[in-house]
Amino acid sequence: MLGEFYDEAGEPHPETGQWVEPGHQFEWAWLLHAHAARRSIEAPVAADALIEQATRMGIDPDGGGLWDRIDRAGGVVVETKRIWPVCETIKAHALRWRRRGDDADRAAMISWLEFLSRHYLRDGGRWHETLNRDLSPLLSDMPGTTPYHLLMMAEEALPALAVSAQ
Repeated sequence: MLGEFYDEAGEPHPETGQWVEPGHQFEWAWLLHAHAARRSIEAPVAADALIEQATRMGIDPDGGGLWDRIDRAGGVVVETKRIWPVCETIKAHALRWRRRGDDADRAAMISWLEFLSRHYLRDGGRWHETLNRDLSPLLSDMPGTTPYHLLMMAEEALPALAVSAQ
């Protein structure tokens, strides 16, 4: 898994180097798969490893959703659940499904789209930015960075949904 904080030598930071954000694992996996797709090559093994590790360690097995931050062993560091990691998860599964046609990726993409719709999206183009552990809304603010994640997710998922409908 890719950590979040490194020291000047490029080593994991002694205090924060064990922290991992599951959303970034999915985002990096998508970037690696997208790069490979544009180059018409196979994605590196690391791309799939990031998805598998984030799925195994970053998802709350009891309440659902993705933890904001875990450690490299899978211990929960920050138990809130922001919207953007869900978008990155959808993107990663959608692109991988379009490239490989694996039904598990299609099912994961659809499941996460339903989760996003049920827990985060609100009427009138609004959303819940951050949820508590129990999926209750924590914050009512709507940061300007979230529409970017929603747009990129839609651009990746809509073609995958169109293909799967055929």
